[in-house]
Amino acid sequence: MSTDEFKSIFSIIYSSQCKRPRAPPDLSHERYTTIRMLDSLGHCEFDFDSRRVYVCPPLLVALPTCGLPNAVLTGARDPSLVGNLKQAIKNMRGSAHLIRRQHKGYPILPEAIIVESVDFETIKETTKISKIAYKQSVAAWEIIHYASGIDEVTKPSDFEERAELNWKRRIFSTKSMQFMRQAENHGEVKLVEYVNPVNQQRVHWLWKGTLAAEVDRDWGRYMALADYGVDILIYDKFRNLLSVPEYIPLPRFFARALALCSGIAPARATISAHNELGFPPNLPVNIFFESPPEIVGILGSKLSQVPIAHEITVNRNGEIL
Repeated sequence: MSTDEFKSIFSIIYSSQCKRPRAPPDLSHERYTTIRMLDSLGHCEFDFDSRRVYVCPPLLVALPTCGLPNAVLTGARDPSLVGNLKQAIKNMRGSAHLIRRQHKGYPILPEAIIVESVDFETIKETTKISKIAYKQSVAAWEIIHYASGIDEVTKPSDFEERAELNWKRRIFSTKSMQFMRQAENHGEVKLVEYVNPVNQQRVHWLWKGTLAAEVDRDWGRYMALADYGVDILIYDKFRNLLSVPEYIPLPRFFARALALCSGIAPARATISAHNELGFPPNLPVNIFFESPPEIVGILGSKLSQVPIAHEITVNRNGEIL
């Protein structure tokens, strides 16, 4: 379907599912967040250049769990497919069972459907009966190793002498962690968002003095943070929780690798106003579950981030730190 059709469908479903909210929702932001989660969880692929949305085929993907083997259902689904899966698990006579979980904070994401079993062979047998494709190799590991790092995405040769665009612009602030019309002077390095006055499309240039290179928006933020040595990932190694600012989402492949560690969309929370780490107060964050230290280590290395070791506990007000 086209992205315009997706927007229309999203508005209808969101309005029907979210009646009488405490505050009027920012539909644009909620749609943007839902798109990222659908992509991270492997349900859809979004091609914004061609303005198309593609639904992925149904696939059970193994999770990197330490306990019993688990696999999460990704891609498209319908009642008959889920019914076939339930019947297949019933045929396993107790050696496998179905776990169904709602994604808290994301009212229109399809629920997580996870198959847990005594061994991978039982899961494989379940998928044969239900006629669902199965990927036994752990996708999270494959994706995190496949994904390029900062040094591979933009090279020194990509920067060239450019004239400043006379377009409406915003500058990314590594202090407030978002784009601002008037940001503090960082020096020679700055990430600038320009808005094309004709088609209203946004482009992002990373400046190093008088040299600039066009960069992906997500990557550009991490490049700017790396240049100034600002670390924004918080990791609780005892609970295997990873906090990522919502305004600085992980580049696509990394987000999918982290989401497919648990099969659950990250929890939404905020940084407390009086946090001890110097983060902006009330900063929205996403907390990824079941994030193994080895995967977080590779993630940090490829993003030039040193994860901050800290306990992550969400209080009754939805705040951490």
